[in-house]
Amino acid sequence: MSDWTAALEEVNTPAGTGGLVIAHLHPGDVSASFAHSVIDTTLWDSQHQRRLTHNGRFGFTSQHTAAGRIASARNQAVERFLDTTDAEWLLFADSDMGWEPDAPERLIAAADPVERPVMGGLCFGAKLAGQGPAHAMRVHVFPTLYTWWDTGDACSFEAGYEWSRGKVIRVDATGAAFLLMHRGALERIREAEGDVWFAQFHERGNDWGEDLAFCRRLMRHGIPLHVHTGVGTSHKKDMWIDESMFDQLRRSASPAVSVVIPVKDNWEMTRKLVAQLVEQGGYDDLLIFDNGTTDPAMREWLDGPQTVATIFDASDAGGIHEMWDAGIEEARQRHNGRVDVVFLNNDLLLGPDFVRRLCAGLRSDPALCAVSGNYDGRRGHGVQRVQGICAGRYDGTGGLAGFAFAVRSDFLEAGYRFPTSMRWWYGDNDLCLSIDSTGNGWYGVVVDAEVE
Repeated sequence: MSDWTAALEEVNTPAGTGGLVIAHLHPGDVSASFAHSVIDTTLWDSQHQRRLTHNGRFGFTSQHTAAGRIASARNQAVERFLDTTDAEWLLFADSDMGWEPDAPERLIAAADPVERPVMGGLCFGAKLAGQGPAHAMRVHVFPTLYTWWDTGDACSFEAGYEWSRGKVIRVDATGAAFLLMHRGALERIREAEGDVWFAQFHERGNDWGEDLAFCRRLMRHGIPLHVHTGVGTSHKKDMWIDESMFDQLRRSASPAVSVVIPVKDNWEMTRKLVAQLVEQGGYDDLLIFDNGTTDPAMREWLDGPQTVATIFDASDAGGIHEMWDAGIEEARQRHNGRVDVVFLNNDLLLGPDFVRRLCAGLRSDPALCAVSGNYDGRRGHGVQRVQGICAGRYDGTGGLAGFAFAVRSDFLEAGYRFPTSMRWWYGDNDLCLSIDSTGNGWYGVVVDAEVE
């Protein structure tokens, strides 16, 4: 056992409360994305792990600070966490950040009190990088994923621009904008250096800010630092918009996303599914193909004025493959061929931010041709490569789920369509076999895109 492992085990409480405290610093106001994120996470936690409620107290602290006093404010927050709570985890979330409702829980699930005691979300920073026309300042965006290099005479943290998507990765440093820390790691630093975790310091020509200084302390005490690149955040920053910026964003834009849902009756489940999609967003079009609904309530909704979906009469369709293909053609026509298509049955319950997570997984590797949601609660990170279809296996060994999946725009552009001559349930088989036959394409299950 390494020295740091033994040290952490000594200061960790034997059982641990599992409680969480979210701490944030602010200059007197917060961004709208931060406020929404706090509300969403509080509601989500109250319905799930209830980590934010312990010993009759709510695990959220707020501290006013100003430029030049951020380090001392962070130190005070850590000291208060250690001395006045019995919570196991402390999460710093800056007041200009945004995150998904279950992001803190996903960080905790990926962390470990000893092996991975400090875990960050995927964050990005921005710095000025020159000037454009009409006094527009150019902004350089970079991931806060740093590697340490040391020649003996000089040392530095260098930002990395390539990383494994949707994975837990080891890093030498990251920012403190969305950073989860275990009590044991903070106690370890306190034992060695006192109540100084985030103080700035100078080293061989470098003036480290409080966040990188904290990471240097972790390095000095042998405490590992990780980032979960599947737990994304947003960071409110200013930018200047002009014609060249428009052209740049236009060229790099991701494909549109269309959701295709074949339906026939089952009004209650359809209503709930559509309501979930509208609330979560993450798509450009919702295309519903009606295969001859007779239920009066659903018939009334399908025939009525629509603001959330486009309804297509598919009463003459011979099977689901015809409706899927019709959805592909409609989506491609709407978006000039640049569209990822999500196919959903109408009897599903979606996990948080389902469509966004599903499509982010699809876009995490250029060779990914199709992905499905996580339908069996399998553990892990990112996109798990699978072979074949679900085939009724809900024990973590099943393949692509034909009831909740997405197909990449490029694969559809290459000409793939579902075979209308096949029986109802063989379309997903054909999709998997067609991807396998490319020789370099693959498909998988997006672990954090939960569905049932």
